[in-house]
Amino acid sequence: MWMSKLVLDPRRAVGKNLYDTHRLLWNLFADAPDRTRDFLFREQDEPYTFLTVSRRQPEDTTGWWSIQIKPYAPKLQAGDAVAFSLRVNAVVKRNENGKQRRFDIVQDACLRMKELNQNAQMPTRAEIAQEAGTRWLLARQQALGLSIESAAILVEGCKVERFVKRATRDTRSGVVSLGIMDLQGTAEVKDPQLLLQALFQGVGPAKGFGCGLLLIRRV
Repeated sequence: MWMSKLVLDPRRAVGKNLYDTHRLLWNLFADAPDRTRDFLFREQDEPYTFLTVSRRQPEDTTGWWSIQIKPYAPKLQAGDAVAFSLRVNAVVKRNENGKQRRFDIVQDACLRMKELNQNAQMPTRAEIAQEAGTRWLLARQQALGLSIESAAILVEGCKVERFVKRATRDTRSGVVSLGIMDLQGTAEVKDPQLLLQALFQGVGPAKGFGCGLLLIRRV
C-alpha cells in the first residue's frame, strides 16, 4: 500500500465541489477504462491538499499535481495504544414506505428528538452530533479491531455537503446530499488484522467522495 500527499495547482481548483474533486483524483488512479476504485482520500486543512491511501501509486499525466509518495505498511500489535482520526459518512438504515434508506445519523437523531420531545428544548446540533457520533463509533469498534475510550471521542466537525452529480453510463444525474463527520479519539488495538483492513479499505459509505479514511498514530 501507498500513502500520498497530493497538492493541486490552485488554478485547476476553481469552483470544484466534491464530485469534481472525486473526478480529478480518480484521474490519478484510472490507468484503464474498467478500473474500479482502489484508493481512499481525504481533503486536508491545507488548501488544495489531499491525502490518499492506495494499492497503486498515483500517476499525474496532466502536470496539475505535486505528489509525495511513501510506502504504507503499519506494524500493529494487540495492546498498542493509538490515537485515531476518521472522516466518515455516518448513516443509519431505516425502512420508509417499504424501502430501506440511509439517513445521516445527526439528521436522524434530530428528527427523532423532535418527535419525542415536541415541547422540550432541543440540545444544540453540536451536542446531538457528539452523542450520535460517539454511539455510532462505539457500535463499530469491534469490527475496527479497536477498544475505543468512549470519554475520549470528540466529534470535531459535522456538516452537510450538497452537489450535483453528473450522469454517467451507469448512474443518473441528480443532487446529492452527504453528511460528513470528523471524529478523533484514542483506543487500544485488539485485532491488528481487522484494524489493517479498516485502514486499507475504509470505514462506512461515500468513500468515493472523501469519506472513510481512518488514520492512526501510536501514543
